[in-house]
Amino acid sequence: MTPYYLSPSSPRLATLSTEVEFHKRNIYLLSLYFDKILVCTDNLVNFTRAFSADLISTVAASSWFTSLVDTGVITLSGWGTNTSHDMMQNQIDYSARYRPKLKTPAYKQHLRALARNAHIVVREPDQGEKEQVDLLDKQVQYLDAFLPIERVHFLSDAIWQTQDSFGFVGTAELFPVVDRLIEEEGPRMASFFPAYYRSWQEYCTAYYRPAITVDTLRNRTPVRIHALQADLGEIPSSFYSPEFFQNFLVTRLGSGQVAKLTGLPAERLVVLRDSDWRVFSDRYHDCLRVASEIAWILNRARDAESFDNPTEIEALVEGIFESERHVRVLSGLGTAVASLVDSLTGTPVLGVAFKLFQRSFHRRLSSLATAQKYREFQAFLGKLNALLNDEAAFA
Repeated sequence: MTPYYLSPSSPRLATLSTEVEFHKRNIYLLSLYFDKILVCTDNLVNFTRAFSADLISTVAASSWFTSLVDTGVITLSGWGTNTSHDMMQNQIDYSARYRPKLKTPAYKQHLRALARNAHIVVREPDQGEKEQVDLLDKQVQYLDAFLPIERVHFLSDAIWQTQDSFGFVGTAELFPVVDRLIEEEGPRMASFFPAYYRSWQEYCTAYYRPAITVDTLRNRTPVRIHALQADLGEIPSSFYSPEFFQNFLVTRLGSGQVAKLTGLPAERLVVLRDSDWRVFSDRYHDCLRVASEIAWILNRARDAESFDNPTEIEALVEGIFESERHVRVLSGLGTAVASLVDSLTGTPVLGVAFKLFQRSFHRRLSSLATAQKYREFQAFLGKLNALLNDEAAFA
């Protein structure tokens, strides 16, 4: 249900097989550093485009996805009932409101069977997410930079009329309206879809802790942050992305090994989730929290225009590397942190001044590469590496 598949202005879609592999890779990576992967039932069946229908049904009907559901790694999340089978049936019935032919009988039967063995989380005791309408309307108001103001008002009115009629703002009710506007106004109207996506992300971030939404590079909203707990502070959403974790694995195992990951049967990944995995996962998230301190230090420095002064740049780098906690994390996460630091602090905007910081930061970081290791990572990474080297594991 992301803007990448909804909007006519999105980059040209790749092949179906490439997109299936993209989502499989993300889910496999997430399973290696999160306890549960929550998949909303509406994302499994409320598709509104033919490509989305083929893609989502191919992923959800695959043996690896079914295995991760059966073992509880993937948990279904929905509303209206605390019974998984009824929850899925409610979603199937709801999805028939818009382009029902996209939901084939065979696929709906598969979803019913999938739900029988699934672990579930009830998002709402009744229907929908009532506060999301305020967040969505706010996002729509921001579209006045892209759309004629009368169209912005029209969209806002459509949102509230949908809320008044159904008690929630669902894709099956609202998207047909937007589709008609796209036909009349052209691709500019498709800017609504990222706005809808952002409102959903903001709602989840605010109301569903400790569950969090996870970005990918395609859908990232750079200014958004996740606050898992009040005492843990704010962590950039980019830190939780599967791309960032993949970069971390590449620094430890090599790109060739990591490329093998999606070839493993899901059952072999589940077996890896033992006590060593628990230590690894806990320490990895500890690292992300400390790494976020560095990110905010750099963001504050950027806002204070400290990157304009070479002396301040060196003092900034020295301050980061003087902290024992920072050094421990930087030596553990390595170049993965460096690449994220580059993206968070906005190289294109800061230009030459920031390049001075980059060189100094990367030089100090490279000196840590072999000086220290985050030892608590090693037991699990060793098991993962051995599994990827075992040809029999791929049979």
